[in-house]
Amino acid sequence: MDLLGRGYRTREIARALNISERAITAHITKLMAIFGVPNRTGLIAAGMTSSSQARLATPDERELDRYEDAPFLVAVTIGPEHVFRFVNKMWERVMRLRSAKVVGRTVREVFPDASPVTYAARQRAFRQGRPTTGNAWHFSWTTAAGTSREADFLYIYQPLRNPAGEVEGLLLIASEKPQKK
Repeated sequence: MDLLGRGYRTREIARALNISERAITAHITKLMAIFGVPNRTGLIAAGMTSSSQARLATPDERELDRYEDAPFLVAVTIGPEHVFRFVNKMWERVMRLRSAKVVGRTVREVFPDASPVTYAARQRAFRQGRPTTGNAWHFSWTTAAGTSREADFLYIYQPLRNPAGEVEGLLLIASEKPQKK
């Protein structure tokens, strides 16, 4: 889970653990079933927010710092107004917005012309306390190395709970949709 959360691909995880790619694929498939998520994006979100009580708790600052340089988008919003609390560097590059301009503002303030469908998915995840997934995002951006990239993204809005078990925010994880071979 740690290697997956750091953005390693199946082949890289297999190499790092010295086991076959087929075994890694089987483990990832089993973990997706255990966490009840449809894809790697959901598994990363579940791994980031799982606790010893197997509930999805709001990560603290130290936990979020681990994902500052992750090769996928990470954002945390708090409350029914979806106030940004954290965005990572990949989110900044793809969205072309600096965290200093985003943190403390609502999603509606930052993205006044955002898709109503995407905002409804966010609202549904918050109100119902269940993850919402999709693959409706297409972006072009400049990588950290300065090259241009373009990709479709899978995303998940994962509800985050306070110690009383109430939904207090959402974790967004978005990762590039795998290219068909």
